[in-house]
Amino acid sequence: MSSFQQLSDWGRDNIPFLFFIDYSGQQVKAFPLSDIPSDFAMRFGDGSFGDRHMPTRNTPKICIKKPVSYGIYRSAFQAVQNEMISGNTYLLNLTFPTEIDLKGSLIDVFECGSAPYRALWDNHFCCFSPESFVTIVNNRISTTPVKGTSSVESDPNGSQLLHNIKERAEHEMVVDLLRNDIAQVSTDIEVKRFRYLQQVKTDRCLLWQTESLIEGIMLADWPSKVGEILQKLLPAGSVTGMPKHETCQIIGRVEKVPRGFYCGIFGYYRDHALHSAVAIRFISQKSKTFYYHSGGGITVDSDPRSEYEEMLLKVYLSGDS
Repeated sequence: MSSFQQLSDWGRDNIPFLFFIDYSGQQVKAFPLSDIPSDFAMRFGDGSFGDRHMPTRNTPKICIKKPVSYGIYRSAFQAVQNEMISGNTYLLNLTFPTEIDLKGSLIDVFECGSAPYRALWDNHFCCFSPESFVTIVNNRISTTPVKGTSSVESDPNGSQLLHNIKERAEHEMVVDLLRNDIAQVSTDIEVKRFRYLQQVKTDRCLLWQTESLIEGIMLADWPSKVGEILQKLLPAGSVTGMPKHETCQIIGRVEKVPRGFYCGIFGYYRDHALHSAVAIRFISQKSKTFYYHSGGGITVDSDPRSEYEEMLLKVYLSGDS
């Protein structure tokens, strides 16, 4: 097992590596790019790592087999709302696993589709994420939180999402949280773009998402502290809530099942640059059973039925390339 210190040592010595870190920060799996095990793979845009041994692919399909019941979801939702009424949290990302019928393998899921960030640990999980975590290039750190989703079919130009008061409030809180997070490791923080629309193609439909772009300036010696930097920033604010520490404790109580690598991060370091993503849009495998993990941000104004339906709307495969 690797460690955050190992990442910093590799960064100091300018050794390219990739990494997978779980939600709790307790499990760090990292490998030099020259020595990636055959059951791990990752893709970032045009960058491909560790998939040279993957077998022939088939087009995968999924369908919901056994979602968490609305009654169970509503009970957890109400527990979150009670914490909000008590002033213990203002935004909380509530998630559940949904048992699915997967036609194909995790490798098939990894190989198909067009998600910008993909990660695979064969027979354990596959992730096809639309959301970056942090990027550090030319000593400048950036993050692009994603918060807010709607269907293009019901919201053709995205205006309903952009003008949704609850979604805007939720997005503002996440942006504020991420600004504070990267201020721990950088200076001169700026919100370069706020709450712009992005379209995501899935295997079932088109979705709108809203994103923002936040940037800061790093000291030139940051690679020698890259492990420490990632440890300070975890877990990702967009999949926890605010205030982060208290909200994470509430998540542990209401979700009951540990998230594992879901909502963790993955990425790579190379050529004095770091690229990373949040591990959402995530399928885990336990023996021969598959689970799709999804959720959404809860505020005091949230409606439980709408949030439940949004959680299930996010059970999809990324669209064909």
